[in-house]
Amino acid sequence: MSDTYFTPELLQFLKQLRRHNNRKWFQANKARYEEVVRNPCLRFIADLAEPLHGISPWLVADPHPTRGSMFRIYRDTRFSADKRPYKLHVGMSFPHRGTKQKVHLPGFYLHLEPEGCFAAAGCWHPDNPTLIRIRSAIVAQPEAWKKAVRGLELEGDALSRPPRGYPPDHPLIEDLKRKDFMASIGFTDKQVCGPRMMPEFIAACQKHGKWPGMGGVYSEPLLAKYSALGMRMLLAGNDLSFLMGAASARTRFLREMRF
Repeated sequence: MSDTYFTPELLQFLKQLRRHNNRKWFQANKARYEEVVRNPCLRFIADLAEPLHGISPWLVADPHPTRGSMFRIYRDTRFSADKRPYKLHVGMSFPHRGTKQKVHLPGFYLHLEPEGCFAAAGCWHPDNPTLIRIRSAIVAQPEAWKKAVRGLELEGDALSRPPRGYPPDHPLIEDLKRKDFMASIGFTDKQVCGPRMMPEFIAACQKHGKWPGMGGVYSEPLLAKYSALGMRMLLAGNDLSFLMGAASARTRFLREMRF
């Protein structure tokens, strides 16, 4: 799979946008933006869908021009002191399917910016319930977690102290303190504009996304289904659910006994 998707004109457009970040200039150059930036990105996303499904059927590459994998070029300036209307990069997200909130979901990300291109994998700023489930999975399956992150340098924000409920001497305390669970790999401008960008991005996804996982799965049929789909880190319950399950099994046994 060798094809050139991105050209130096894409990066040149972003460089010019850095100098002319205003609506008048952008509107005058919108047709060029669509030709050298938006359309190549949408084609890349569309062609990525099949190989991405091969990594995990739960990951989504959506080439829809709005609300798809490609982020809008427009900045949300409502609550920002920086009123520049446009982003100076292009972002594409390939998240876990199942919800519309793609930014904070586990998945892959491609960032295009002059002299600052990279691919990332993981979960950025997960909400509190998801963060709790990730930490619970790390504690419940420490060897699976170590295998999943072996050879990766995790990035992102972390707490300065252990989160509530976790002992400071836990062997994985540094990972439990994390608020982001991400790893990234950089690409040169030459790589991005070369004919092997697609296979190199897929290789990066395979390296950084070996074992998709899921937490909070209590149904045995669902556990079997997710395992067959390639899940290798399944959190099948917590202490309370295991105790309740054992109590229910003992109750059924006693009711079936004949005295």
